Amino acid sequence: MPVVLNVGGTKFETSLETLRKNPGPRDRSVLADLNYVEGEEFFINRDPTHFNMIINYLRNGNVSIDEDECTLAQMKREAQFYGLEDLAQHIEGLILRALLASVPLEFLMNLMPGDAFTIRRNYP
Repeated sequence: MPVVLNVGGTKFETSLETLRKNPGPRDRSVLADLNYVEGEEFFINRDPTHFNMIINYLRNGNVSIDEDECTLAQMKREAQFYGLEDLAQHIEGLILRALLASVPLEFLMNLMPGDAFTIRRNYP
């Protein structure tokens, strides 16, 4: 029998087994600790926009995310709310990568001392 979660007015169905998963070593999903009653909905007072990502992460242990920095920040907050620290850390890495990609290389090079970009080889 599926578990029905009502997240901010949007219903999601999944298995109890999925909700009990903690895919990463630092994950402590708050969804795993809830007391579900068979046949009843469980209401979670959160925005449902990114809940599919949460469920997919619990199902598969990974997610494919290709979003802008603002959406990634929202997704990170949701992952943290649900106790999925490994997912939150993964999203934080995506945010940093997106931010660095938007900075011109010349700007980054000017921040570093001249020798930082010099490649030296020592031959015996």
